[in-house]
Order: sequence, then structure tokens, then C-alpha cells
Amino acid sequence: MSKLSLLYKHGVGEVMHVPSDSIRDLMIEELIEEILRNDYQKGIAKKWYLQPLRDVDNVRYRQEIFDDLMKDRTLLEGLKSFVEKMEDVHRLLRMTRELTYDTNKKGWFLEAALRYCKTVEALSGLLEGSKFDSSGLMNLREYVTNYVASEKFRVLKFEAEQLKKELSSLKYVLILQPGQVTVKEYEDEEEYASAIEKTFEKFKQAECDEKYRFDLRKATGMNHVEARIVEFLRTIYPETFQMLDNFYTRHADFLDDTIDSVAKELIFYTSYLSFLQQLKERGLPFAIPRVSTTEREEIVLNTFDPLLALKSGKHVVQNDVNLERAERFMIITGPNQGGKTTYARLYGLLHYLAGLGLPIPASRAKLFLPDGIYTHFERKEEVESQKSKLEDDLIRLKSILENVTQNSVVILNEIFSSAALYDATILGKELLKKLIDIDCYVAWVTFIDELAEVEHEKIVSMVALVSPEDPSIRTFKIERRKVKGRAHAISIARKYGLTYDDVKRRFSNESSVAERRVS
Repeated sequence: MSKLSLLYKHGVGEVMHVPSDSIRDLMIEELIEEILRNDYQKGIAKKWYLQPLRDVDNVRYRQEIFDDLMKDRTLLEGLKSFVEKMEDVHRLLRMTRELTYDTNKKGWFLEAALRYCKTVEALSGLLEGSKFDSSGLMNLREYVTNYVASEKFRVLKFEAEQLKKELSSLKYVLILQPGQVTVKEYEDEEEYASAIEKTFEKFKQAECDEKYRFDLRKATGMNHVEARIVEFLRTIYPETFQMLDNFYTRHADFLDDTIDSVAKELIFYTSYLSFLQQLKERGLPFAIPRVSTTEREEIVLNTFDPLLALKSGKHVVQNDVNLERAERFMIITGPNQGGKTTYARLYGLLHYLAGLGLPIPASRAKLFLPDGIYTHFERKEEVESQKSKLEDDLIRLKSILENVTQNSVVILNEIFSSAALYDATILGKELLKKLIDIDCYVAWVTFIDELAEVEHEKIVSMVALVSPEDPSIRTFKIERRKVKGRAHAISIARKYGLTYDDVKRRFSNESSVAERRVS
């Protein structure tokens, strides 16, 4: 049986290039921390979340699996249970490598094999009883069905169950004396457990509180006394313990590589859907985007920053992205703290998530799959650095321009802010010209209104809106509009009586009062 993957249809394929600066600026690490909530998941699945793809076949392969899981809650919960139980099997196997006493180790190895067989059979039943359309899950069902019917699995299951039955049937007598424990063969001696329970039954008042319960089966290691008792038992039942030794040797590698790797790959799906569910319960939309490396128009409706939405707990403002025909550039202007940077970052994040094959925060989406995502966000000026902030901006820009292609996404945030407005405008227009020639996708947050006023078929002006009733209130809506220039500043000045006419009138009134006092 050939090995299958739920992440790759035909190998890894082309990978999207996302430099470490972009990972940081898009806050990818923070998002992964929220998705992968425990260390076991991080150790396995984080590498996949850091490798977005540009292979359309692989992306759609993942999307089909997500679509099936989002439609069938029972299937999703069953696969989550499979992942957790396989994790438990691995925990037992790790423990056997750490245990000191040989028989103790082999006993827990047997328990791991029993749980593995039960887990795989449950997976087989789940897949057989579920309907889905994705080729990935159909391939998995076929593989598991064949594996469960294989001689290797049937022998493992039969021998494990027989050995467990044999060990469970062993009876022996312990004679406990001060400083001495004697182990002898059972010879129909009276069983005291039921007699003791009957004697103390009258003192029983209620069921034991759950917090005081202790599961003896979770005690894993042996102390030296227990180990000696087992060694004595080996002399009483040598054949049974020889069966245990043989089972350990014969089935040392009982884990099927494909079943094991699929269990790990499923963490990629189950962890993201658990994260997504938290936001869906608040009424926020998620959709599987239509992706392409040839169709360059983009539309995303009702999108939002998932990390911000998760942490805020407040009403989440949703925005749209719409780039038609030759449009490639979104020049984003407006008042500070109006959501411009969040919007630009989200634009990059949407392409990143789409490259992973994940459902994205939106009610509907169509996105181009870029070959790379490059960001240029402001950095704190380092005191020990000999470079000025502007020089650092230009050096970082040079690196981006050397790597960016027609198929890339570039996110620029308040670049050239350290330069005088006149210089920043000249530099901004020169950069804009270079990027237009490259024909890549760009989301550019800027204080330079003149960039948004450039008439070009590739440029779209996006403006962060404020409340029409009170311009000091940000709505965090970003819409396609012509740049307002100083309109926002004028509206604020008007609100507080600080327009040119207001100030002129006030000085005029004060002068009149002063003249009357003199006279």
C-alpha cells in the first residue's frame, strides 16, 4: 500500500516565499499561537502553517477536505477523537522508552498496541459511515479499509487481545508480612475483596466526590517491590510472560507510517477549525476562497482581522477588497488610528491563509495566489545603528525590489515618514513608478495624498472613513473613494471652531473689545 498525504496531492510543489520580516509584520506567529494551543500540536503542525503554497492543485486539495469537514460536524469530531487517541498511543510509547523495569515497559507497550488497534478500527468505522467528496478523504477511507483488512493488522490485533486476555486471567496470592512480601501460586484461596466491601457497605453514605477519585490505571511506573513481585510471577507463569516478550519483539514497529502521518496531518485541519469555530459562534463569516495563478481580479467581501476579532471581544468591523481588471494598487489614506494598517496587514494575511488552503475570514472570496509576500513596516530606530531611518527604509526597499515579481504581493506601511513631505512625495512617486512597471499587487498605507491622486488604471484610492456626524470618531471602514486631502483636518477644525474664518472672527471680536476699553 502506497503512502498517502492529506496535505499534498502530488508532493509539496511550488512554495510561496514569505521572508521573516513579512512573517513578523503580518503577525503570523501570533496567529499560529492562537491556532495551536498545546505544545504537542506546535511540535507537529507549526511547520505546515509556516509554508504557504503556490501550487493550485495542492491548495484546492486541502480546500476540498476543509469543505467536507465544515459540512459534517460528526465527521470532524470523530477525526478530532482519532487525533487525540493517536496522541495517547504516542504518549504510551514514549513512556515505555523511559521506564526502568523490563516487564513494566512491555506491559505498557501491549496497552499502546491495544489502544492503537481500537483507534484505527474506530477511524475505519467513522470513514465508512460518512459521506464526503474530497479525494483526500476518499483516499484515506480506501487506505484504512485495506489496512484494517490486512494480515499485518489482523495478526497484531489478535495477538494483542489474546495476550491481554491471558495476562488478565493470571491469579496469584500475596502474603504481606512486616518487612516481607511473599508471592505464591493461587490455590483456590478465599477472595477477600468482596467480603471487605460487604463489611464496610453500611458506612457508605454517597458516591465519592470526583475530585477524590484516583484511576490506578494511570499509575505507570513500578517501584522496586512491585518489580520483584512481577519477577516472581514470571517464575510461576513463564509461558505467559514469554508471550509478552515475543509480542514486544515481533511488533516493535506496529505503527503504520501512513496512519501515523495522517493523524499528524489532521492536526492542521482540526486545530484551525477549532480556532475558526470560536469566531463563527460570534456570527463572523468564513469562506473557502477561489484561487488562481492566472486570473488576476480579486474580490473579498466582509473580511476582518481574525486575531484582532478573537482578542477584542467587541463588534468587529468588516471590510471589502475589490480589484478589477488591471487594478493592482490600493493606496490607503485617511486619519491616524482609522484602521489603515490593519486593513493593509489583512490584505497580506488573506493571501497567506489562501496559500495554506485554509478557509479565510470573509463571506465570499476570489484571490490570486502570489509567489511571495513582501512587507515594509516602520521599524524603531536603533540608537547604536549608524544609519538614519530614511537610509534604513531605502536599504530594505532595495531588498524587496530585487525579489518582487509580477506575481508578488507587497505591503507598504507609512514608508518615508522620517523624510520631509516634499522629499517623501518625490521618493514615493519614484517608488510607485517602479512598482507599476513590475505590475505586482500593492497595498500602501501613506500620509502622502498625492500618491492616491495619481491617475492610472492600476491605482485604486482607499480611504479610512470617519463618522459624518463627528469626524473625531473613526468607523474603521475602508472604502474606495477619492482622497480627501485636508478635508478631515478641516472638519476637525470646524468642530472645535479652529478654521481660518473662526480664528479670524475671534481675533476681530477681541480687537473690537480692546478698542472699546481704550476709548
